[in-house]
Amino acid sequence: MELAEKLMKNKLWIKEVMEQHLGAEKSDEIWHKALLKLEQILQKYEDIPEGNKFHAHGFIFPSAAVYLCLKEEIGQEEAYAILEEAAINNTKGKSESLAKMMQMPGMKDVFIRIWDPLTKKMFSDKTGFENRYYPKEKDAYRMDVLACPYHKYLTLLGCPEINKIYCDNDNRMYGNIPGLEFMRTQTIGTGGEFCDFYIRKKKEMKADYKNWVPKGMIYGFGAGTAVLAAGAACTQVIGKELKPLVKNTLSGVLAAGAIGCGAWTAWCIYAHDKFSYEGERKLSKQIIGGIADHVHLNEGETCLDVGTGSGALTIAVAKRNPQAKVIGIDPWGPEYASFNKARCEANAEAEGAKNTSFQNGNAIKLDFEDETFDAVVSNYVYHNITGRNKQKLLKETLRVLKKGGTFAIHDLMEPQRYGDMQKFIEELKAEGYEDVQLISTTDGTFMSEKEAKLLLLKGSALLLGKK
Repeated sequence: MELAEKLMKNKLWIKEVMEQHLGAEKSDEIWHKALLKLEQILQKYEDIPEGNKFHAHGFIFPSAAVYLCLKEEIGQEEAYAILEEAAINNTKGKSESLAKMMQMPGMKDVFIRIWDPLTKKMFSDKTGFENRYYPKEKDAYRMDVLACPYHKYLTLLGCPEINKIYCDNDNRMYGNIPGLEFMRTQTIGTGGEFCDFYIRKKKEMKADYKNWVPKGMIYGFGAGTAVLAAGAACTQVIGKELKPLVKNTLSGVLAAGAIGCGAWTAWCIYAHDKFSYEGERKLSKQIIGGIADHVHLNEGETCLDVGTGSGALTIAVAKRNPQAKVIGIDPWGPEYASFNKARCEANAEAEGAKNTSFQNGNAIKLDFEDETFDAVVSNYVYHNITGRNKQKLLKETLRVLKKGGTFAIHDLMEPQRYGDMQKFIEELKAEGYEDVQLISTTDGTFMSEKEAKLLLLKGSALLLGKK
């Protein structure tokens, strides 16, 4: 009995959770029964290999004894819930301490290196395991457990279902370590053929949303400036046989072209810096974040981002609403060659926005049924679609919005592009739309009026409402 009492003292963290759910008196009663149950288990398996006792005595037998007694008193479902909650609480502190330790310089490399000797000592065949090892990797460690004493003894004791709690402990312990990635596809305790264990240093990933004014425009106008300026100079130097009027006219036209290209080069440099996510102003980021702040989704709801580009708005909405799903669509044409589906997916991965998906689509005719989404958003898309009535484009987007769903659409909504938007808003209200409003974003909301003019964003406005 002395050994059983010693082992049960190490599991008092389970009793703490029992007392929270069952009260002290009931917990004491079950705990005493578990102590007697553990003594019976120890006697039954007193001849197990000495090495197996590390896991059997330290973890498997005491937890099984408590669970079996809980199960007898309160039923399997509640007994499992108590043991699982206790395991989560017990692992949380250890996981947080490990995460803090991993933030120390060089600790990620040390952690991966020690796994080889550690597993071959603590999880070896001497301790009841059978493993498959893989060739060493510089920044990763991989092994498979082919036979596990937890599965073996818990099955023999009649409670194989709690093996899953131990399997999940690995995910809790190693799944949230900064800079490390823990991967597992199956475990013996949950019906798998083996338990795979793969931990590696995370690849440094950074989202790249590109720029609304690509560097190619800067280089193109810059090259044009240089060519035209050189042409103007050459005309004066080598155009001796030309008549003075012809020579001066040609030289003047080329010089004027060089000045024009030079002005556009300067504007592109200015705008590129303002829009850049890396620049000081970060206007694009401010606009994207400002639109996303208007989207509030519940568990399981969905949002559509029309014209996602490089995925910025889709990802921003998704990060603010992790309980929902956000879909970004775009035709990804040649005019914005750096924007594509692969970039969207890479940006989502870098941002950890797993609740996103991207697909080809066109705002002119959306490939979705009526009332599909709980929210729709868009940013600077419709003004790029030439030859189409902008209000009809808006109606096509709102078509896929569910009754009660919300919308936040940002674009250059000047009358010459969009027509009478106040009349459009009244039409929406007459159809039953609520809280419809058109907010100028050039009054300091996203940018100043002067800034909007310089960046050719005059007329920027946000259309908000509820269907």
